[in-house]
Amino acid sequence: MSTTKQILANQANAQKSTGPRTEFGKAASARNAFTHGLSASPETLFANAPAVAEEFRAYEATLRKDYGPLVAAVEPLFDRWVFASFQLKRAQAYETRAEMDMANDFGNPDLEKRWMRFTQMRLRLAREAAAALKDYHAIRDYFARAEAIRDVSANQAKADAMFQQAHGPSPLLSSMDPKRVNSLLERFQDVLAGMAQPRKE
Repeated sequence: MSTTKQILANQANAQKSTGPRTEFGKAASARNAFTHGLSASPETLFANAPAVAEEFRAYEATLRKDYGPLVAAVEPLFDRWVFASFQLKRAQAYETRAEMDMANDFGNPDLEKRWMRFTQMRLRLAREAAAALKDYHAIRDYFARAEAIRDVSANQAKADAMFQQAHGPSPLLSSMDPKRVNSLLERFQDVLAGMAQPRKE
C-alpha cells in the first residue's frame, strides 16, 4: 500500500505531465483509440488511415464508372452507398483474418470475442449497404423515368406546335405536362435529402 508521501509525490509528478506538445505528437496521440475504423465516419477514417483513403478513391472510381448517378441530386445517396459497401468489404476482410487467427489458436477466448465483434460489425454494415443501395436505385430510377417523361413531353410539345402551325389548334392534348414533372421533382427534394442520411439502428 502506498504511503501518504508516495501519493503526494505521484500527484506532483502527474502535474508535470502535459501530454504531447508537438503537432506530430498530438496527431499520434489522437490515433491512440483508432483501430480498424469500421464504425468511423469517412472524415475520421481517411484522416487516420491515408492508405485506406487511397483504396477508397480507387473503389469509388470503379463504382462511379459503372453505377454513377445520372443527376447531381442523387449524389448524396451514391456517396452513402459507396462508403457503406466499402466498409462492408473491409469488415469481411477483418472477419476472415480473425477467423483464421481463431482457428490457429482454437479455444482462445480473446480471439473468439474478436471474431464475434467483427462478425457483428459485418452484419451491421451489410444491412447499411443494402439499405443504401435500395434507396439509391429507387431514386436513380425515379429520376431516369422523369427525364424520359420530360423528353417525351418536349417532343410532344414540338409536334403539337407543328400541328397547330399547319392545321390550327390540336384536338389532342398531351397527358405529360413538363410543368407537372418539374413540380414533382422539386417537391421530391426534401424527401431525397432525408433519405441521404444514414439510417439509425
